[in-house]
Amino acid sequence: DHTFRIASNTKTYVAAAVLRLAEQGKLSLDDPLAAHLTPEQKVLLAGDGYDLEAMTLRQVLSHTSGLFEHPRDPRYEEAVLADPQRVWTAEEQIRLTVEWGDPVGAPGEKFSYSDAGYIILGTIIERTAGKNLGAAVRELVGYEALGLTCTWWELLEAAPAAAGPRAHQYFADEDATSWHPSLDLYGGGGLLTDVRDLARFTRELLKGKVLQQETSLAALTGSGPADYRLGLSCAELGGFLGWGHGGFWNTFVFHVPALDLTLSGCVLNHHAAKGQVLAGRLVQQVAEFGK
Repeated sequence: DHTFRIASNTKTYVAAAVLRLAEQGKLSLDDPLAAHLTPEQKVLLAGDGYDLEAMTLRQVLSHTSGLFEHPRDPRYEEAVLADPQRVWTAEEQIRLTVEWGDPVGAPGEKFSYSDAGYIILGTIIERTAGKNLGAAVRELVGYEALGLTCTWWELLEAAPAAAGPRAHQYFADEDATSWHPSLDLYGGGGLLTDVRDLARFTRELLKGKVLQQETSLAALTGSGPADYRLGLSCAELGGFLGWGHGGFWNTFVFHVPALDLTLSGCVLNHHAAKGQVLAGRLVQQVAEFGK
């Protein structure tokens, strides 16, 4: 019944929200990134050599746009550990992406995971929907219709009445539960939930209950490199194909179509065994039990 920060598992919700905006005709996955940036973002990113007309929203969603990411630089972890209560802004983190690194490739050239890309998508969702990121994703994804009663965006929304107590989450021996959430809040992360809601969202998404057009679901699972699509990992789990994502705190959720199985969890420590490893073992056990 405990709730916890799901970190990069948030990216799947962000991707679903972008696809819903596309269904509403408010943007297209193949729009150039330049069409949806603020003038300040354009100047900042273009000044670092990014070809904003060649980069598309689809590429940002699949981490193939060439964007660097600020957490890759050790100075980010050092800054967080030095002052866990520091308040970060989205624009500051985008700026660090430019200051600390250069484009990692041409648009569409290769996969390179980028939190910064999803922070940019978060700012695009807010401007396009005309609401803060928490409210926009809640409405676009349809939490109420899905029965997500224990899911909310930290700082931007109040905890739902049904939400259970917070689980403690750790960075090695450091209890990070009270670290200021702005270190990972603006689209790369930001959501809190429990295992039931996390599994329910992913299951309903992949069964076509979140997106309203079959072409949207096809884009979600069919666009991107071999092991990552639009806000979704594609992983081998216990000999079966699983769709889902993992997060910094070793959160995980995967839907395994061949078994009609959806599983989720959180190991609660960044330095623990990876959540995807546990997911694979769980899938294997379920498959063996079903024989």
